[in-house]
Amino acid sequence: MCPLRHRGVNLLAFLHGMPKTSLCLAQHAQIRGMTIGEYLRHLREKAGLSQTEVAAALGVGQPAVSKLEARTDILLSTFGSYVEAVGGRPTVKASLD
Repeated sequence: MCPLRHRGVNLLAFLHGMPKTSLCLAQHAQIRGMTIGEYLRHLREKAGLSQTEVAAALGVGQPAVSKLEARTDILLSTFGSYVEAVGGRPTVKASLD
């Protein structure tokens, strides 16, 4: 089951055709055997940031970042904000081919 769902639509179905250079968060996290939250933590650690630093960039407290990193699903808007906070650029590509 895909942890990224919106209004009952499995977003992996939309993200399936992404180029290899793009990131499909759910698929990449599942391949690595991680939950979405664990993958967010992985991104933060790869960026060399603490939860406190990410929290400051998001305008929330450190406990809120800790809770995000413990989640098994996440809204795309939250994912986008988190990726920007760790210095990334979120992209989503949808195709109905």
